[in-house]
Amino acid sequence: MGGKGFESHRSVLNWQLANPQLIKKDKQQSIIFLLVFSSVGELTDFMKITVPIVAVLFICQASLIAADWKLFGINESTDELVEINQFTGTTTAIMKLPLDVGGGIGFDYNPEDGHLYIAVPTTGGVGLYQVNLELKTLTKTKTIAGTGGSLQSIGFTPVGGLYAYGERTAFNQGTLYSLPPNGSVATAIGSSKTPSILGGDFDQSRGVFWATDEWNGKVYQLSISDSSVLWTSRDTWYPGNGAGDLLDMDVTPDGEVLVGATESGKFVVLLLDPSTGGWSRLITINEAPEFRIASMPLATNAIIALEKTSNLSGQWEFAPITADMITPAGELNVGPMTNPNEFYRLKIRTEVE
Repeated sequence: MGGKGFESHRSVLNWQLANPQLIKKDKQQSIIFLLVFSSVGELTDFMKITVPIVAVLFICQASLIAADWKLFGINESTDELVEINQFTGTTTAIMKLPLDVGGGIGFDYNPEDGHLYIAVPTTGGVGLYQVNLELKTLTKTKTIAGTGGSLQSIGFTPVGGLYAYGERTAFNQGTLYSLPPNGSVATAIGSSKTPSILGGDFDQSRGVFWATDEWNGKVYQLSISDSSVLWTSRDTWYPGNGAGDLLDMDVTPDGEVLVGATESGKFVVLLLDPSTGGWSRLITINEAPEFRIASMPLATNAIIALEKTSNLSGQWEFAPITADMITPAGELNVGPMTNPNEFYRLKIRTEVE
């Protein structure tokens, strides 16, 4: 792999290509390359010329990110689809949606076909629209009947089916629905009998539907068999008519659980820890109070993680790439070494032909 060009770059920077690990994810086969650096200086030098090196070695354009997914949002005030920066919370406009999304919409990534989808109330039911990020188009794929109104949250299964929650104007009246991959009539599963569910997502690995209750300020795991509450968050977010509301949820391709919430005119993305029921603040978006959020896997050919070891035993630990590591020039600076035996490595994923 790589040939003479690879060897010349390696001799200059003294970095090594570890044994590649073949993985399969979302119908794509990829190789994870581990590039090992013996000093912070070597790592910084590599990042300064990452694009040409990676373009030569792996025929790709590298990007520096904190996780193996991208985050998108729909601004409910402007009907605009944006990409949300995981470090800073800044947004990049993608397209103006050709419809009024209002506040009763669902937004999620469909792993079966690799597209984002929006569920919007329409005549005769709920319209399901496919987003094409490359062409910047929105195409209606079906009208979902049987929900009796809007779907405030949707969550796709790996084969293209979905679970969805529709809230009502009165408390304790919401319903969890299921829809088969090629179906257009939703089946009611049951009600969680919680006050006000405004967001949620299906979690394939845990086999539950996550849901946010804006009135109680809690997050729940709902049974996909009868919609009963199986788990309740430890933390609470402004119950009642407080300074903010829990608005949406997203389970990332890596399994992280994100919670979207409003707070004093801003939008906050929280990272929920299912083991403790607590959450921490991930990012704050200052430009709009209400977003619907959804994540999708990165395309292949990207730097996906930074790891480090502080000994020579070969035990590596994940080192998150945080905002303070990115210089104004877009370079990576991990700071001074704290141990003379410290090593860093980058994980680079590239497509297998």
